[in-house]
Amino acid sequence: METTIAITGAGQGIGRACVHHFLGLGWRVAALDIDAEALAELVGTASPQRLLTLPCDVGSEREVAIAFEAVASWTSTAPLAALVNNAAIANPFCGPLEDLDLADWQAWIDASLTAAFLCSRAALPLLREAQRQSGEAANIVNISSTRAVMSEPESFAYAASKGGIDALTHAMAVSLGPQVRVNAIRPGWIETR
Repeated sequence: METTIAITGAGQGIGRACVHHFLGLGWRVAALDIDAEALAELVGTASPQRLLTLPCDVGSEREVAIAFEAVASWTSTAPLAALVNNAAIANPFCGPLEDLDLADWQAWIDASLTAAFLCSRAALPLLREAQRQSGEAANIVNISSTRAVMSEPESFAYAASKGGIDALTHAMAVSLGPQVRVNAIRPGWIETR
């Protein structure tokens, strides 16, 4: 049986590397990213039967709902067995605390933490169906960061969003398992090009 994975923040960095990795393993990949141009660069890497690109602001409840409706239609023959919540604002440095405004703070939180919540919630019925069909646990992998526990100066919002990812991951793991396994990965600085 073919298997599908959805990856957020799929247009660059770790997300893009995940797309190529899972395509190489023969999986079908639903790639979500706010950057439509970055997604367009992925289009030629696989057939439309193997790669679905979805421009989506994963911090928007409405856009996530629309995207996962498309994923549900696309996965009718290959269940969604995994979700990688990778989306984030790549630059972790926001400057001095006194210069950080609420809108910028919220953007960092929405791009990572809110996005992981929204995408996990939207994917959950599909993941549970995949688990029911296969008898094997479905998976959610949240990309956290070493900054969740070892911040660098002036990375307030990024560090808070990744600390939130760790807490969300734990709560989801104890709530959704064993049918849906939930884990986090905490990479540090990583070269993906």
